[in-house]
Amino acid sequence: MSNLEILNSPEFKIFVNKTFAGDESSYHFFDMMPIGLSITTDISCKEIRHNPRAASFLRIDDWSILSHSASNATYLKILCDGRELLPEEMPIQRATWLGEEIKSEELEFVWNDGVRKFGLWSARPIRDETGVIVGALAVCEDITERRLLEEEKLKATENRHLKYLENMLECFAVFRAECDEKGRIVEFRSEYINESGRRDRNITKEEYIGRSMRELYPDSIESGLFTMCCRVVETGESIELDSLNFSNRKKPNTIEVYEGRIIKLDNERITLSGSNITEKKILENEIGRLDRLNIVGEMAASIGHEIRNPLTTVRGYLQMFGMKDKYAEHKEQFSTMIEELDRANLIITEFLSLAKNKVVDFQRANLNEIITTLLPLLQAEALHRGNLELKIELGEIPDLELDKKEMRQLLMNLVRNAEEALLSNGTIVIRTGLDEGKVFLSVQDSGHGISKDILDKLGTPFLTTKDNGTGLGLPVCYRIAERHKAKIKVKTGVNGTTFFVEFNNPATRE
Repeated sequence: MSNLEILNSPEFKIFVNKTFAGDESSYHFFDMMPIGLSITTDISCKEIRHNPRAASFLRIDDWSILSHSASNATYLKILCDGRELLPEEMPIQRATWLGEEIKSEELEFVWNDGVRKFGLWSARPIRDETGVIVGALAVCEDITERRLLEEEKLKATENRHLKYLENMLECFAVFRAECDEKGRIVEFRSEYINESGRRDRNITKEEYIGRSMRELYPDSIESGLFTMCCRVVETGESIELDSLNFSNRKKPNTIEVYEGRIIKLDNERITLSGSNITEKKILENEIGRLDRLNIVGEMAASIGHEIRNPLTTVRGYLQMFGMKDKYAEHKEQFSTMIEELDRANLIITEFLSLAKNKVVDFQRANLNEIITTLLPLLQAEALHRGNLELKIELGEIPDLELDKKEMRQLLMNLVRNAEEALLSNGTIVIRTGLDEGKVFLSVQDSGHGISKDILDKLGTPFLTTKDNGTGLGLPVCYRIAERHKAKIKVKTGVNGTTFFVEFNNPATRE
């Protein structure tokens, strides 16, 4: 028999009528009841008495008065679905004032000392012979043990899920949508980020939680992330992300690339999950660039020598004819043709440097000595080009296995690029040193930086922004670096560009 059926049974009504008639002997019946019972004979509901079972649940003395309508329960909060109830929302009050019959309504009781209990409450009004409400009855079933066990199991499940999320290799974050008075989404605010995401973004949980998407991802508008999140909330359809670019908040001028997905969690929240594929993209670009170099290198090895031989013959005849008196009036034209042939020969020389199987002569040498030897030539060229200042800052570095000739070509190409970036004035700094135990060479200019569309294509053969350039200088540098087991990295911005050549210490012979 349910609580409400007990309240409505004829036998129970007889005892209730005796109680309302002032027959206190009937209280003995309520004392023996196996369920909690609360009774009010006060239409204002300021006096509600509770039998021993109900009193035990409410942590008061048997048959004591406890009522939220009397405002004497400030030490106790009663909640339904997590929301604190007002006195007029309590079951016995609704039965008395509104004539409602409440069946098995789950309520949570929270005391100031931290004790929590759960009960299923049913209530109905008591009417006299004329049908007028003269009070109300409520019965309670204590389900605290069951609910706390359910909460414990739920918490254990949530902890397992949380542990799973924390151990995910992917970044996983939760954002809640914030809307204006018209219901339009104006912002997303972070509620959670897992360990992988915190590590990837170099951020603590305290720095992340509660922050807006615009703060955490400054380019979320430009990248389209904000718009995509709005669409997921509105349509419920997930969106796959592919190569989404974000600026690193703590590393200026550093762009990171992500792939992942946006999924709707509920009516207000979405999840962002994904992986940082920056290194993968860099590797893909590096492989693509090396593939292009290999193709050009194979072409160089195949046709370079075949082209150079006839050019040498043509140059010899031009020199011979240019010395004859009958061609004296065409001497300038002969000189121009010879200069152009020399320029073509220089291009072929650089072209041949791209060959993957080029023979190199590795010797134990120190990069600082190579730079010092080449410095007078570099300074002379800098002065010739204009008001350029060339500085060197050489750190203490170990010897490496190097091809000195190729190192000189690498350095001259990088310095020449820097000079061309500065046009007629500025500063170039050549540095060497150790970074995390690896030897590095860097060439820095004080120019205006490299545009992103050019930056992504650096090292591509024949790519040049100069009127008379061949576009082979940097590809040759990349090929030399590859032969020396080194890597070239570029850092650029409005204050200039720096090319870093990082050597594996020591370089190994191929």
